[in-house]
Amino acid sequence: MKRFFFALAVFLMLSPATVLAVDGPVFTGSIGGGCGVVLMASGDLYAAQPGAMNICPWSLGPWQLVGNVFVNGGGGTGPVVGMDENGQVMCASGDWFQLGISVNACSGFSATFLGNVFAITGARAPGETVAAFGGNGGAQYAVTNLGSVFRWLGCNGTWERHGSLNTGPTATSRRSWGELKVLYR
Repeated sequence: MKRFFFALAVFLMLSPATVLAVDGPVFTGSIGGGCGVVLMASGDLYAAQPGAMNICPWSLGPWQLVGNVFVNGGGGTGPVVGMDENGQVMCASGDWFQLGISVNACSGFSATFLGNVFAITGARAPGETVAAFGGNGGAQYAVTNLGSVFRWLGCNGTWERHGSLNTGPTATSRRSWGELKVLYR
């Protein structure tokens, strides 16, 4: 009985650490008129208002949870992979959002679901997920776990597959032993 309670205590002590490791910050910075912003992998967005005087080093108000990208955007699946300085958010599933941060005390935000990168380009291998996302005002890049590179340009407003990095295994569809035997009979 002692072992059970000891194991339970260890599990409960490690549980918060596990949650924090999975739901870590994916973007920290300033957006929307100086609001301090932290976006978590779960889609939760925290914001802090800059102090009254924008004199370096200015202070920030208290951090507050202002919402969730998936709830405010009307859907999508996570986790969030990254966010750029323009408020574009990319998820591992390829779902793409545009955020609008309220400059009125940094107290709220809007999220608009713009589409799915894989659906827009028509290029996705089985098991492929977005692993990294970033860019600047003119171009955004998304790189997948299989090395595919996707690019969005503000001038044409759409995503396109922009080559591959030769970094990982070639995606294959595995067949079972039984399927192979039937195939070669």
